[in-house]
Amino acid sequence: LHFAIMMSNASNKQRKHREPWRSNERHYCEACNKWMGSDRQSIAIHENGRKHKENVEKALAKQRDQRLAQDKEALNVQRALAQMNQAATSSHLQDVSKYGVSALHSLATSTPQPVKSEATTNSGSAQGDKKQEKAAWEARKAKREREKKKDSDDDDDDDDDEHKDKKRVRRQLAPDEGNYTIDDKTYLEGVTFIELLEEQMPIEVWIGSHNASLAETRLLEKQHLWRHGVILNIRRSSKEETGKVLDVAYIKDEGNEQETIEKSVAPSRVRLILGSEESIPDSLEEARIAATGGEVVKSEQVKLELDESTGLSSWGTVEV
Repeated sequence: LHFAIMMSNASNKQRKHREPWRSNERHYCEACNKWMGSDRQSIAIHENGRKHKENVEKALAKQRDQRLAQDKEALNVQRALAQMNQAATSSHLQDVSKYGVSALHSLATSTPQPVKSEATTNSGSAQGDKKQEKAAWEARKAKREREKKKDSDDDDDDDDDEHKDKKRVRRQLAPDEGNYTIDDKTYLEGVTFIELLEEQMPIEVWIGSHNASLAETRLLEKQHLWRHGVILNIRRSSKEETGKVLDVAYIKDEGNEQETIEKSVAPSRVRLILGSEESIPDSLEEARIAATGGEVVKSEQVKLELDESTGLSSWGTVEV
């Protein structure tokens, strides 16, 4: 009997070795909360079932609802913060208009007074502090009004002084300053006669070195470096002593009709031809008057020649 049992166990072991290995792993479906066989056929049958598809749709709908709720909550938070900021800004502007910036700053930086323990003392102190604070605000307000009135008066004085300065002489030109003549043509240098320059005015532009001096631009052998052009725009600039720069257009190459547009040209690189255009003065005297604002440059009394018949001299006024 014992031998028969041993033979039976040996045959069973041989049979197990001959059988192929099979996996006992199970597949879990999260949508249905259900376990099933891990083979492809079982999974396909389950996923194509009506109940599984309904559970998947419910899970997706739940995720969409959660996402919409989160977005709505974030939007509500943003709106609440915006309302709080708007209310704070409005309150701050009201305080500034009522008490002023300096008063708010002094109030914010002031050291709080210690509070006494007695209730009656607290009430009296609070009323006293409010009265003192109100009096301080009134004093600061009156001070600001006085300073504002003083600044206004100073501005009026500055305007009057500026108006007077406009009436005074601003520039004095030497007889040969800013002008020279070559071949019967009188040229006016833009840096000196800047007040004459206008948009669409015909000019001549220096295309030589930008660092060339005015004396160099006057040389006869350098006259081929001047080109006919026109002023397109006049702009303010703090980089130039005259306070202005020009945008100009000119023909750079004589054989090429293509215009060259150059911006931020210094007035020292520009000159006018006296009387070449209706907008340009015909005489040097007119140009000088226009350059100096059309005002009298100097007025002084000089002693005239001696009168031989009387032996006396007379006085007169000469305007330059």
